[in-house]
Amino acid sequence: MIRINLLPEEYRRKEKTSFKIFLATAGGALLVSACAGIFAYIWFGSLAEVREKRATLQENYQVLVPQAAYDDQLKAEKQDFAAREKTIKQIRRNRISWTRKLDQFIDVVNNNGDDQRHLAWFGSLEISPGKLGKRPGYNMNLAGYCAGNDLGKVANLFDDIVQSDFFKGFAAINEPSGKVQKLQKDLDPPESVAFPLKMFLIPGLEKKADKKKK
Repeated sequence: MIRINLLPEEYRRKEKTSFKIFLATAGGALLVSACAGIFAYIWFGSLAEVREKRATLQENYQVLVPQAAYDDQLKAEKQDFAAREKTIKQIRRNRISWTRKLDQFIDVVNNNGDDQRHLAWFGSLEISPGKLGKRPGYNMNLAGYCAGNDLGKVANLFDDIVQSDFFKGFAAINEPSGKVQKLQKDLDPPESVAFPLKMFLIPGLEKKADKKKK
């Protein structure tokens, strides 16, 4: 229903704002102010703090980047040196002193000058890499001669070779065999036994044999 006040303006009662409406309006304004204050605190306070922390972390990161790269470089160099050390150790472990081996072989063949057991010499020596099964090593092939026509002296030479320090490191040797051949008539004896000597040497096998003895 609509009410119309017909009294003159000077006699009309001034309408006052309702107290409830006033409280509601004031409360709303206060709430808006509080929200604005909280937002300002977060924006200008916490956000500034976060930005400062981010700047600090970024600075620390920039300092750590070259250090991390240097650390990676050191690790790579360490792995490289470890690989080289392993290779060097393997080379040293598998290294063969052929000079020492040949000296030992000569001692066996000479047999301290005892030519009654065998008197042998060699016309050729060939050393080549090879395999015995799956094991890599070296073939040592010689063309030998033993004075006289007694095949037993060839067997004596093979026995002396197998029982000597020279044979340490060898994994195989052929069976003694030979063929009697005539030499020059003015030689004594005029015959000799030609025989092959084939052995297979495995690097590192000699050191393993020495360790077992100890």
